Amino acid sequence: MAWTCSKCERRIFEPRVAAIRYVFQWKYIKRHEDLTVDLKNLNEVNGDAVITHLHCPAPEVPGFKARMKALLKMPPQRDHPLLFGLEEE
Repeated sequence: MAWTCSKCERRIFEPRVAAIRYVFQWKYIKRHEDLTVDLKNLNEVNGDAVITHLHCPAPEVPGFKARMKALLKMPPQRDHPLLFGLEEE
């Protein structure tokens, strides 16, 4: 099984048995207009989660902010401090 990093769009593969791998899992709660980022063990992440590498090899990726808003179903006109500084628009 493999996931795709929402930042660099590279694949994150399921860890081998007894290996530990962590990722950031992003969630947007529309009712509170709150964006959260949780540190998760990759074995606990479901297939449709929005995740990024802990140490993404591509820190400044064009289009990342807009892509994250679309994936998280955030209104495009909304901004959040967790998305600041991720991309020059």
